[in-house]
Amino acid sequence: MDTREENLIGYALDALDDEERAAVEAYLEANPEGRAQLETLRAFLAPLEEDREQPEPPRGLVLNTLARIAEQTCPRLPQAPPVPASHPVVRVWWRRADVLAASVLVLVSVALGVSWLVSTRQKTQVVECKETLHTFHRSLSAYADQHNGAFPKIHPEGHPLGVAGSFVSVLEFEGAVRTTCPAQNAPGTARRIVTERELRQLHEKNREEYNRVAGNLCPGYAYSLGYLRGEELVGLRRGEVEDRLPILADRPPPGAKLPGNSPNHGGKGQNVLTVGGSVQFVTTWQVGVGADDIYLNLNLKQKAGLKPVDTVLGASDVSP
Repeated sequence: MDTREENLIGYALDALDDEERAAVEAYLEANPEGRAQLETLRAFLAPLEEDREQPEPPRGLVLNTLARIAEQTCPRLPQAPPVPASHPVVRVWWRRADVLAASVLVLVSVALGVSWLVSTRQKTQVVECKETLHTFHRSLSAYADQHNGAFPKIHPEGHPLGVAGSFVSVLEFEGAVRTTCPAQNAPGTARRIVTERELRQLHEKNREEYNRVAGNLCPGYAYSLGYLRGEELVGLRRGEVEDRLPILADRPPPGAKLPGNSPNHGGKGQNVLTVGGSVQFVTTWQVGVGADDIYLNLNLKQKAGLKPVDTVLGASDVSP
C-alpha cells in the first residue's frame, strides 16, 4: 500500500493531522479518481462505524463477574465449632461485605442492561430511518418519471414553494406520511401533508401561518436546494447529476452549530439518500461527491450549490 493510499484511509477515518489532511484535500480537489477511491473506502468502512457502538456483552459475563467479586470481597471465615442441636444459630444481619457484593450485582446488571438496550434502540432507529428515506425515494422517482426526469424543485425565496420542505407538498402524497426521523425526540408518527394548493393559499392570505407551517412540512429531513447555473436556480434532474449525489438526508444541526452531523441520531451521523436510491448511514457530513459538505455550499452557506455536484440539503424552512 503506497503512502497516498494510506493517507486516504487516514482521511476517511479522520486520523490525520492538519498538514496531512490539507494535503489530501488538495489531492482530492485535483484528482477525480482519488475522490472515487475515497467514496469506495468510506463505503467499506461504514459498517465498522455503525458497529462502533458498545458490543453485546458475552453470555454469562454478569454471573462470572459477580462470582469473582464475591470471591475477593467475601473471604472464607474460619470454620466455627459445631453448635449443639438444641441451640440453633439464626443469622439475622448480613455482613457489610455481603451488602457490598449485592450492591455491585445490582449496579453491574443495570449498567449492562441499559447499555445493551440503548445500543439496540439506536441501531433500530437507524434502520427505521433508512426505510423512511427509501419510501421518499419511491415517491421522488415516480414524480421524476412523470416530469421528464426532474425531481421537485425548490424555488427562490419569496415563492410559495421557496422552502426545502415544500417538496413533500409537490409530491402529492395521499393520506398520512411520516416526515420525522424515528430517532427524534418528537414522535415519528405519520401526519397529513399540506398540499401544494393549501401551501399557495397560505402564502397568499396568511404569511404568518405559512411561515409556521413551512418549518413543519418535513421537520425530520433536509432536501436538495438545487444549484445555480449562471443566474438561474436549477433543481436536480436524473441524467444531469451523478446517481451518488445526495438528495435527501437527516436534517442538519441548527445554523449556529454548522458544520456538523445531524442531531437526529445524537450527533453520531446521518442517513443519506442519493439520486440513485441508495441509503447509507455515515458518520461525517462530508460525504458528497469529492467529500463535499452536504449541508453547506462551496461558500460555506446554507444556500443553493454553486455547481451540480455542490450538494446543499436544507432543513424544512430553508430557502435557496
